[in-house]
Amino acid sequence: LSNGSISPIFNHDGRIRRVVHEAQDACIWLKSAGFPQYVQKFETGEFPLNLTKLRVEKDHTFLDSPAIEALIKRLNILNRCADLLEEVLTKDDESEDEDDLRALSDQWQFQKTER
Repeated sequence: LSNGSISPIFNHDGRIRRVVHEAQDACIWLKSAGFPQYVQKFETGEFPLNLTKLRVEKDHTFLDSPAIEALIKRLNILNRCADLLEEVLTKDDESEDEDDLRALSDQWQFQKTER
């Protein structure tokens, strides 16, 4: 995601571009706020994370409530991007399988030949 590593995959869909852009902004925020470990997890494919406010508060007891909310907001953005990435990749896999089974035209049929 850093330096646009996955965004070329998604240039065909405005919604996807927006989510990727939000994820890039969230990564910048997380790094500057002192949470590079989340960016690393996102970039290594360890997202989506199972997030609860209670768990984030427990992991970061030094943060006040507004800071917790801001952190959760950025982590949820990364979760949404990871979910969307998984959805797009799954669709691509399914469409590749379907393409293998289709004839070039509805007027054509597969014919078994023996040699």
